[in-house]
Amino acid sequence: MPPFAGSGASQAIEDAYTLAVLLSHRLVTRSNTVKALETFSSVRVPIATMISEISRRNGRRHSLREDESDAFVDNLEKLGEKISRDLIIATDYDPMTDVKRAVELLEDRLARE
Repeated sequence: MPPFAGSGASQAIEDAYTLAVLLSHRLVTRSNTVKALETFSSVRVPIATMISEISRRNGRRHSLREDESDAFVDNLEKLGEKISRDLIIATDYDPMTDVKRAVELLEDRLARE
């Protein structure tokens, strides 16, 4: 994960916690561990992808580039607003909501076995 959103360590902790909750679920056994891992990926990968993209954008913006072109940003106020908006997006979700969703999804998948 690029280092421009300050989220790498927190994403790792959230991943570890979500994975621990899923793998220790009372319904998870050796024979259905793959379903727990698939559930983990289906919940965490979209979040990590979003945070990673925000971090990449922030990296470009911190070097005063609006996008992947070499054009310098000429409106620093607008740039600051975009950085602030992305940081709010990155911090405005509740990881416990995602853990709860992962558990519900896992239970649904295991009930269909």
